[in-house]
Amino acid sequence: MWAAYRYELLKLSTILFSGGIVGWIIKEPSMGLCLGLLLYLSRHLYQLLVLHRKLRKKRHLQQPFPKGLWGIIYKNIYYYQQNGRKRKRNLTRFVARFRDATSTVPDAVVILDQRLRVIWANPATPVLLGFNPSLIDKSSILDLVNDPSLAEYIHSGTYSQPLEMTPAHNGALVLSVQITPFGAKKRQRLLVARDITQVYHLHQIRKDFVANVSHELRTPLTAINGYMENLQDMPTLPVAMQHPLRRIHVQITRMTALINDLLALSRLEVETKAAKRIPLNVGEMLDSIILEAKTQHADCSIELVADYDLWIRAGESELHSAISNLILNAIKHNPSGTKIAVRWYAGYNGPVLSVQDTGEGIAPEHIPRLTERFYRVDKGRSRISGGTGLGLAIVKHVLNRHEAKLFIASTLGQGSTFTCQFPKAARYTAVSITPHHATGQRQ
Repeated sequence: MWAAYRYELLKLSTILFSGGIVGWIIKEPSMGLCLGLLLYLSRHLYQLLVLHRKLRKKRHLQQPFPKGLWGIIYKNIYYYQQNGRKRKRNLTRFVARFRDATSTVPDAVVILDQRLRVIWANPATPVLLGFNPSLIDKSSILDLVNDPSLAEYIHSGTYSQPLEMTPAHNGALVLSVQITPFGAKKRQRLLVARDITQVYHLHQIRKDFVANVSHELRTPLTAINGYMENLQDMPTLPVAMQHPLRRIHVQITRMTALINDLLALSRLEVETKAAKRIPLNVGEMLDSIILEAKTQHADCSIELVADYDLWIRAGESELHSAISNLILNAIKHNPSGTKIAVRWYAGYNGPVLSVQDTGEGIAPEHIPRLTERFYRVDKGRSRISGGTGLGLAIVKHVLNRHEAKLFIASTLGQGSTFTCQFPKAARYTAVSITPHHATGQRQ
């Protein structure tokens, strides 16, 4: 590079010296210097025009390059062109591999622009979504797939959960549609439609089986429980029969609780529409739930810190069930005397409910599976405490129906914290509502 600078300085000095000599000969030194500068600038202008013509015709620069500064410019442009060609070849190979990969995928993959027009789609699209991508010219996906639920899903902008839909061209299919924004400012969208017909029917069979069996078991259990209570009330009941009848009563109570939880979970899964959401004072709901819990478990220690001015829109029975399960789990699955702290407050991302205990804690390998049905960390202890293994599954389903999330944090020997994060949109504020309580703490 320094050689090029020296060459340019030498060139300029030579031209100016030659111009000075010519000016001295014609007795006009300044004119001679001006002619030298004009000659030097003309050379640069010529090189600039040559470079402009080559670039305009998209020619690849070839060696040998001019000397001096123009040689450096040519070399830099040459290297940029080389790198550009390499990137273009790599991108072409990547696109070819992407097309080959998506051609073998059984799912429909569709790329949409910011106006929801189809830019590209893979060969599985005609089978699943009912339109041929080769016969369209940037048509809107909403015109090609005429489904109101898909339009509502796309315009909602909330793609955390997939959409289950039945396409109009084939009523026997059940699709799971997932959308992912990408590109500049996340304006483009990648739509993936998967055939879940078989899985959907299997889930439906399981749901129907659980619901039907639970309903069928409830009637005989009620009858058995009634006869057992009559036997317990008999004044002539032998002493030897009292203990077996008490054990039968405990098992019937446990089975009844299990059936009730199964029916509640089945209703949450079967009902596609969320329960009617009304303004709820969660602080007052926590008061009643904690009072009921203390009535059933007199030795429990529960501290409540609640913002009674914080209301949300939610399904009353569903929310009551979720909160009850969280608090009762903290009581049942921890030793007697465990301190439990319940907090209800306005967080940065929306209303937050947390239930924290100082119990034994949960090992990290169990936490991801806690919301599974019938999953128990300590099976023997859960049976003693009367747990059904469905409480957290119900909590998860209720929160999902309210666009809320459940976070679980736990440390062995220090306790656990279950946090429900509700969306900002769930918060309800109205001038007409005047809470009866102030924000406070209860023991």
